[in-house]
Amino acid sequence: MLILQCTKKLEDELKVSLQNIIPIGSDGLYSWHANLFIYNRRKCAIIMNDKTRFCFILYGLKKEHVKDFDRVVKAAIAENLAAEGIEQAIIDKYFQESGSILYTKTSDRSTLGQMNDMVFMATQVYLEKTINISIYYGNVTISI
Repeated sequence: MLILQCTKKLEDELKVSLQNIIPIGSDGLYSWHANLFIYNRRKCAIIMNDKTRFCFILYGLKKEHVKDFDRVVKAAIAENLAAEGIEQAIIDKYFQESGSILYTKTSDRSTLGQMNDMVFMATQVYLEKTINISIYYGNVTISI
């Protein structure tokens, strides 16, 4: 099962009720934290893996994305893993083993802190334009 641990802001946006429990013995590779933030008057979500701290930002979320958030998150994970050079067969196996998404409350403050740091760095890099980074969303690559 793919576990998506959401902050209160994201819970309110998704209009889902979060489970209070984290399955014991769950593999950190299938557990992610997610937070909602606003940048340039657009809704964004940062998604971070609990075990590897691999993260990405979904920029410009709209109502149709929020309604189909399961598909959006899975597609974004797959696209970002492919962009990192992971073979498609391994990505397919990951999603075959993960199954559906379970929404739970956040459980790790250090992960939340790192997510906030990544949001700060990404927004500052965007404002300063000191280095080139890419944000992947759907089939669109936005180079900053």
